[in-house]
Amino acid sequence: MNRTGAEGYVTNDILGTNDDILYRHGSYGTTLEYRFTVTNGTYRVRLLFAEIYNFTIAGQRVFNVVVEGEPVLANYDIIASVGARFTADEKVFMTTVSDGVLNVVCSVGSADQPKISAIEILDM
Repeated sequence: MNRTGAEGYVTNDILGTNDDILYRHGSYGTTLEYRFTVTNGTYRVRLLFAEIYNFTIAGQRVFNVVVEGEPVLANYDIIASVGARFTADEKVFMTTVSDGVLNVVCSVGSADQPKISAIEILDM
């Protein structure tokens, strides 16, 4: 895997999950690019999010996510989606890879920088 972006970590409890450790981490930056070397085929991509920084209300962090060139989240706002900081959110998408690399790109939307906690890729 190759990735871009800076990292942060908190020790707070994360609501809505039994896997707090997955959500306590966060990568952020003006553009987050992830490239996973995989065999060609169909994959289930699970994106994990939790707002762990100083944002406490909807509209403070709004960004876009593209998986394999297809927009999957437009103007996504973690807090608007789950209602509170330190709360888990999971988005799942199916995609097909034909070039041996599964790409996930998070880019700036209308507010601040994108942030993601973890990515899980399952071969279908």
